Amino acid sequence: MAFTVLAAFAHRGLHGRVGHWLSHPFLLLVGTYSYGLYLFHNLAPLLTGKIIPWLWHPALHDPLATILRLPVYVALAWAMAAACHHWIETPLARKRAKPGEGHEKPQG
Repeated sequence: MAFTVLAAFAHRGLHGRVGHWLSHPFLLLVGTYSYGLYLFHNLAPLLTGKIIPWLWHPALHDPLATILRLPVYVALAWAMAAACHHWIETPLARKRAKPGEGHEKPQG
């Protein structure tokens, strides 16, 4: 129910403190990269294990090691999300936005 109310207000535009808070550049960046973060958040630890194999060493399976691994995973997930946004999502959106350059059927 609360999400429905928030969505209704967001559709009209949020103003005041909430709107100001939600328009913070960091939150806008999270929104921009959110799909890529969703796609790559599970792949980042696996890829990190291939790139930096010592992070998966059995001696590093304690809470302190997790604290050391987490920033690496987060940084890699953000990097992959940014690359996906800049090199895949943005060019496809630009291509879709250009009228007359698609695969329309010829009129006639």
